Amino acid sequence: MNPNLDRIQITPELVDRFAAYYELNPTWGSLHIVLDDGNIENGHVEFCVQDALAHGDIEGALLAEILLAMTKSQRGRIGKKAEKPHWDRYRQEQVINNRVKIGTPMKDGWYVTEQWR
Repeated sequence: MNPNLDRIQITPELVDRFAAYYELNPTWGSLHIVLDDGNIENGHVEFCVQDALAHGDIEGALLAEILLAMTKSQRGRIGKKAEKPHWDRYRQEQVINNRVKIGTPMKDGWYVTEQWR
């Protein structure tokens, strides 16, 4: 029996749910240590469940339970997928006087490389 058959599938709807949480919690709130820091072990996710519940973050606790059902690889990908629409929108907003700021946006608003065209 394949142990991954009972794993969560990353669907667009699931990505949207994580993205909605990210929009309200730009540093990933109760899920920070997993989705922002990359600590993807079960113990880290279980900590997130408890931390979310302790702070009344019900959606964070539910998403952490979903993370527990994911593979470690999926845990590493879901946050990046959920953040992508946010950063795509951020990039689109960098058009100033018909000039586009090119580069990779970082979470603090700075760019890794900057170039104007």
